[in-house]
Amino acid sequence: MKTASRKTLSAVLVLAMVFAMFAAMTITASAANASELAGQINSFPHGGTGTLTATASGNTVTVTGNVTGVTERLDLRIDPDVTVIWKAEFTGSPPTYLIHLTGAGMYGTFEVAQGAYLETDNIA
Repeated sequence: MKTASRKTLSAVLVLAMVFAMFAAMTITASAANASELAGQINSFPHGGTGTLTATASGNTVTVTGNVTGVTERLDLRIDPDVTVIWKAEFTGSPPTYLIHLTGAGMYGTFEVAQGAYLETDNIA
C-alpha cells in the first residue's frame, strides 16, 4: 500500500512540476520583454542632451524624443516577437555605432518611422 501511495504522490509531483513549467512560460510573455526593453531605453545614459521616451504596448515598443550629442552606443536586444518603432531624433558621435541591434537567436523588428532621424559621424 505504501508503494501505491508513493507512486501516486510521485505522479502528482511530476504533474505539478510540468504545470509549473508551463505556468512559468506564460509568465515570461513577450509583452514582458517589450516592457523590459522600453525600460532599458528610458534609462539609457546616452551622454547627450535630450530624452528618449519608450512605451510598450503588447509586443511593440515605440520610441520618441530628441537627443543630440550622443556619446554612448545604444545596444538594443530585440527578441524575435518584439517590434521597435523608432520615431525619435537621435544624433551624436559614440566611439562605434550609434545603435547596435542584437537578439536572442533570431532578431525582432526595428522600424524607423517617417519623421525619425538617426545620424552619426563615426561608422565602424
